[in-house]
Formats: sequence, C-alpha cells, structure tokens
Amino acid sequence: MEIIASVVGKVADYTVAPIGRQASYMIFYKGNFKMLADHVKDLQAARERMLHLVEEARGNGKEIEKDVLSWFEKVNEVIETANQLQNDPRRANVMC
Repeated sequence: MEIIASVVGKVADYTVAPIGRQASYMIFYKGNFKMLADHVKDLQAARERMLHLVEEARGNGKEIEKDVLSWFEKVNEVIETANQLQNDPRRANVMC
C-alpha cells in the first residue's frame, strides 16, 4: 500500500506543477506582455542614453570599446525580437 501511495504522490508531483505553470502563463498572459512592453521601453531609453555617450566620446576622439558595440548589437536584437513577439498576428487571436 505504501508503494501505491508513493507512486501516486510522485505522479501528482510531476503533473500538478507543470499544469500549474502552464495555467499561470494563460492567467498572466496580458500582464506579461504589458511588462515586456515596459521593459522594452526602458531598454530603448538606455540604448538612447548610451548612444549619446558614444557619440560624445567619438566627438572627443576616443575609441569605442568592442564590448560596448557588442552590447548595442545585442540590445538591438532583443528589441527586435520583443517587437516581433508583440506584433505577432497570432497574439490577437488568443483568448484567456
């Protein structure tokens, strides 16, 4: 009898947690997209601030480090991916 209880307990652990996680995605769907939009705006503002600093440094004859340029590339990729996700036509058909 203990073996059955143990098996049932393990099955419940492995099924309830994933189902709960998936349900939370559906429940918080709109809020997550709102949060994503807010974070993208913050990232865009940070990119603009850095761009001004880089332009100022170039104007002063300084060389821009490779990690800064790499950061700009990564930021642009993240913003592009987030915008594609937010503008996905399939998103309009989601009903939660």
